[in-house]
Amino acid sequence: MLDLLLPDAFDFRESRVAVSLASVEGDVVICEAVLAEIAAHVQPNQDLIDSLNLLGVTFVPSSPDTLLLAGRTWVEYARTRPFGLICPRCGAEAHPRCNRCEAVITSRQRVLSDFMIGAHALGQADRLLTRDKAMYRRYFPDLELV
Repeated sequence: MLDLLLPDAFDFRESRVAVSLASVEGDVVICEAVLAEIAAHVQPNQDLIDSLNLLGVTFVPSSPDTLLLAGRTWVEYARTRPFGLICPRCGAEAHPRCNRCEAVITSRQRVLSDFMIGAHALGQADRLLTRDKAMYRRYFPDLELV
C-alpha cells in the first residue's frame, strides 16, 4: 500500500498492477496494523481514508478471533525464532558478524503487527498480497499468498 501512496515509490507500477488485479477478483481490504503503518508514512495533511477509497481499498476491522490468532502465532514465533537473520524472500538464515568485534548480529525481526496482518488476511479476506511470502507461508500455511 505504501508503494501506491508515497511519491516516487520504487515499486509503484508493480504494486498498482497487483492491487488492480486483486480488485478485479474481489474487495481489497486492510487491517488496523496496515492502516497504522501507512498513517506513519503519509503526510499528515493528506486525507488517507479518501486516498485509500480512491484506490479501491477498504479498512475492515479485525475480529476478536483474528486478534487472538495473531497473538498465539506471534508467541509461537517468539519461542522458536531463529538465532540469525532471515531473508524475507527465500527464508534462508544468515549469521552476519560485527566488523569490529566479530559478535554475531541478531534481530528480533518480527513484530506483532506482522502476525496481525497474516491473521486478518486469513480471517477477514481470502488471500494476502505481500512481498514477504516466506514468513507468511511459514506461520500461516493455509493462507493464499499473492
